Amino acid sequence: MNVSNKEHKMKEIVLLDPAEIWDTLSEFTESDEFLNLQVEIMKETDPNYDEDTPVYYMGCLFHDWPSEFTYDQLYPGEVNYYRACGCCHHIAPLMTYLMQKAFPDEGWHTLQGDLHSATFNGDMSACIGFLEQPLGRTEGMETFNHCTKQALPRPGGAPGS
Repeated sequence: MNVSNKEHKMKEIVLLDPAEIWDTLSEFTESDEFLNLQVEIMKETDPNYDEDTPVYYMGCLFHDWPSEFTYDQLYPGEVNYYRACGCCHHIAPLMTYLMQKAFPDEGWHTLQGDLHSATFNGDMSACIGFLEQPLGRTEGMETFNHCTKQALPRPGGAPGS
């Protein structure tokens, strides 16, 4: 879904922390439907991905992230298991799936941009993502702006290539 800043009218967007509602979301992480979606999405990143590979392995190292987002105790179904830095375009649909299951009346969808992807509700008044808190984002509008910002073309290549 493409939404420009002008279309959004710059209203407030509540940024939700998945850790705060993880008890509700995690009940859907063990379904075959979710696991199949996870494997399908991750295979777009790495064709050799299998369901035994933790999602966070697909991202880059978290060397400069706050210590509360490290991997001391990572298990499938735990929120940090899905925090794969650099994989927002792939893990945002996983969050969208969870939000659609937990809160179906909100119209959750994935807003994919050149630089970032996250999950927003239908009226764009709330957003959530696995990477927002580790990236230091505290405002939903900050996430929205990052999702709608266009990448600058690199010399001799496509945007963000």
